[in-house]
Amino acid sequence: MKQLQLLFFALLFTVASSAQVSGFWEVIKVNVGDQEMTPVAKWFDLQSGTVESGNGGVINIRGSYQLDDKQLLFTNEAGEADPFGSFQVAFTDKDQSTNRMIWQRQEGDMMVKVFLRKVKERPLAPWDQLVGNWTVTAFSESEKDLPSMITKLKDNTFFFRWDRVFIQNGHPAVEGNHTGIWQIHGHRPELRLLSNQGDDNDQRWQIEFKDKSTMEWSSSDTAGKIILKRQ
Repeated sequence: MKQLQLLFFALLFTVASSAQVSGFWEVIKVNVGDQEMTPVAKWFDLQSGTVESGNGGVINIRGSYQLDDKQLLFTNEAGEADPFGSFQVAFTDKDQSTNRMIWQRQEGDMMVKVFLRKVKERPLAPWDQLVGNWTVTAFSESEKDLPSMITKLKDNTFFFRWDRVFIQNGHPAVEGNHTGIWQIHGHRPELRLLSNQGDDNDQRWQIEFKDKSTMEWSSSDTAGKIILKRQ
């Protein structure tokens, strides 16, 4: 009877611990050693022993997880355990609401800390927000104070397709439609336009979404910001 009671309480503790980590979590910061290396729009969906994870609308992890004595171990779809081992789990809410937690483990000679918060839906990444039609409508500074390579982009249109193809109409050095592949960096809001018309026509921009229909581009090489509106 006593053994059955101990087994019951052990199972109860396991269920309670799993319930604490269960839910939808957004990664708000990742520290690797003394550096911050936070991925863009990273999230985890932990439900009844299964895990799904991704960045924005891109899902890149599916598998399962086990939580044993605050040790969280992930296993992929092939049944292979995470080669770096388990994370030590801790909750940081002052009110004990378990809406924030930290995962921590040693990876080689560096300590990795992942800070998460519970959310209701997956966060949007810049690549989710970028897809669609955009037009250069204005600049943050007077056009007379900007280099011609920037001002010539006025009224340019960009179509960013879901398959990573872009079509630019109005490129100052390319006749007709300027096409290529677009990429966004996984750890910072940097947009690269890789031209099909040669490397000299590649572009690199820092991007910021002001709202659902307004985007700004800037570059360390030029002054001012380019303002685009969704069409």
